[in-house]
Amino acid sequence: MLAETLDDDDDDDDDDHAGDDDDDHDDYDDGDDMMTMTMTMTKMKMKMKMKMKMKMKMKMKMKMKMKMKMKMKMKAIMIMATTRPTASVFAVLRGLCS
Repeated sequence: MLAETLDDDDDDDDDDHAGDDDDDHDDYDDGDDMMTMTMTMTKMKMKMKMKMKMKMKMKMKMKMKMKMKMKMKMKAIMIMATTRPTASVFAVLRGLCS
């Protein structure tokens, strides 16, 4: 008896929708594939953004280190200029430039 009612329901559904049910199912599958594709693409984009951020951070750190080195060199030159004769300062400057 239960099997008959289920069978009757299936027949009714087929009559109501005719061929539309199959088309909807195909569209849903394609949409699902597209969703997974877009999800993987967004994940890839996020990974690329994170990599770029890390690269930028490293570049900024290197720039800061270079700035600090230049500041230290300038301080050393200033100290030498005040304490030593000018000839040694020019020698130091030539050493930095080369």
